[in-house]
Amino acid sequence: MGLFAALIILAFFIVFHELGHFIVARMCGVKVEVFSLGFGKKLLAFEYKGTQYAISVIPLGGYVQLKGQQEAFTHSKQSAGLETNDKDSFLAKSPWQRIAILIAGSGFNFLLGFLLYLCVCIYGITSVPPIVGEVVDSMPAQEAGISRGDRILNINSVEIHTWEEFSKIVQDSEGMISLRVQSGNVYKDITLMPRLVESKNVFGELVWHNAIGVSAAQQVQIVRYTGLQAIIKAWEKTIEASKLILQSLQKLISGALGVQHISSVVGITHTMSSLAQSDLVVFFALSALISINLGIFNLLPIPPLDGGHILLTLYETIVRKKPNERIANALMLAGLALLLGVMMIGVYNDINRIIAP
Repeated sequence: MGLFAALIILAFFIVFHELGHFIVARMCGVKVEVFSLGFGKKLLAFEYKGTQYAISVIPLGGYVQLKGQQEAFTHSKQSAGLETNDKDSFLAKSPWQRIAILIAGSGFNFLLGFLLYLCVCIYGITSVPPIVGEVVDSMPAQEAGISRGDRILNINSVEIHTWEEFSKIVQDSEGMISLRVQSGNVYKDITLMPRLVESKNVFGELVWHNAIGVSAAQQVQIVRYTGLQAIIKAWEKTIEASKLILQSLQKLISGALGVQHISSVVGITHTMSSLAQSDLVVFFALSALISINLGIFNLLPIPPLDGGHILLTLYETIVRKKPNERIANALMLAGLALLLGVMMIGVYNDINRIIAP
């Protein structure tokens, strides 16, 4: 059951991505020839307002076929000339309209990630409360009189709900910080200066950051958000996820992270399958992260991804002529080879992780 749920939501990510292309293409006046749920042979199809809607045999995602799209992406001058003059062709639209259509798929993945995070925020996030567990000797917190069991109510006049919120504000602070602390039935207002300490980040790198010398108590809580508060929190989590994914990509490209950290749809499906059977909130949170990851991945400037096509379209806009057919097709093949290579590495890593004792 968990595997089925994982496959369904992965397919939904792709369909939602294609829905973005579909809607913006229609808004720009481009004819959508086919919108298919699934790939391969069509099992069921009907036509409505010039678009064929189909259900195909392989239910892993879907695709849209725009008029003139194939000619644009193969960069064949002979075939492109057949549909350039048609007003409802992808090729007939301005570069900025084509870019809007191309970027819309990833935009919808970001939107889906945000909506999933919104559901998580409303349903309730399992988090660590802002309660002090241990106090480090000779650090600002101890010197200011903070004790084990104290609850941080606010920092710099910002109300605190979780230890994560508290820690982030401390790490990003500049200069003195003010705390409102509850110690039993006593409320204390404390001002202190954080110190720079060295620790490891999520990538295992040694970094310097601000700290006051406290750790969280070993407790958990469910935090629920409503109304505007839920929207703001979901937006913050969407931004945080995007930054984390971009940082991970930068680390991989620079070599700071090894290729052993690359994963594929095999590992993603395995993880989602396990979570779908145990923790629905975590499953939704992971789904949001994967949807955002899919959106960012598709914007990478590598043909044949959307980002690669956007790059070639920008070249056409700046240089005011279409890319050389041979060069464009060579870039397409090189990009495809790169993506297949990365995918094979990811599959190899995932299989090793799954079968490892």
